Amino acid sequence: MLNSYKFGAIEPIQNVIEDRLRATLFNPEVGIKTEDFRLTLADLELDDLSRELEEAAKSVESGIRTPNQAREHIGEEPADSTKHPEMDVYYFRGQKLGAEPQPPGGFGGFGSPPPGAVPPGEEDTAPAENQKHVDKVLDIIASFEATLKDALKDDDMSPGRKKSPGVVAVTSAGPAKDDKPNIA
Repeated sequence: MLNSYKFGAIEPIQNVIEDRLRATLFNPEVGIKTEDFRLTLADLELDDLSRELEEAAKSVESGIRTPNQAREHIGEEPADSTKHPEMDVYYFRGQKLGAEPQPPGGFGGFGSPPPGAVPPGEEDTAPAENQKHVDKVLDIIASFEATLKDALKDDDMSPGRKKSPGVVAVTSAGPAKDDKPNIA
């Protein structure tokens, strides 16, 4: 997306500026004599910007720079330290250097426990509540299974009816490609 912006918006404007300056200020007949030199504006290097941003972020994450130092590294003004004192503090993996480490927990052993986790030393009441729901679902499934078995038994064993193994149902989807009825 940045390349589209560079080639679709920035470069055409740069070309117009270069051409105008060459025709006026740097025209040997009208303005400054440049001899064999030709005016060309420096290109916007998106790769350098991406690399600089990545380098700044990694240096803050690893405790090499403060966030304000990283801002200066990429050419931005540092944040006001009186309003945002945390911008002049070194961090390592998102935690202030010198601060007490967070207790293990969560995923991968870092950070706080996942939402809904029971703090150590407290009793977890969730399994009892969950078991009530599981028992209810199992009762519904058992009831459905019994009803289904009864319905199938009544259908297959009705008096005077024999089950014929060759009976198939014909669907109403119309004839198949070979003009034979669809048989399910």
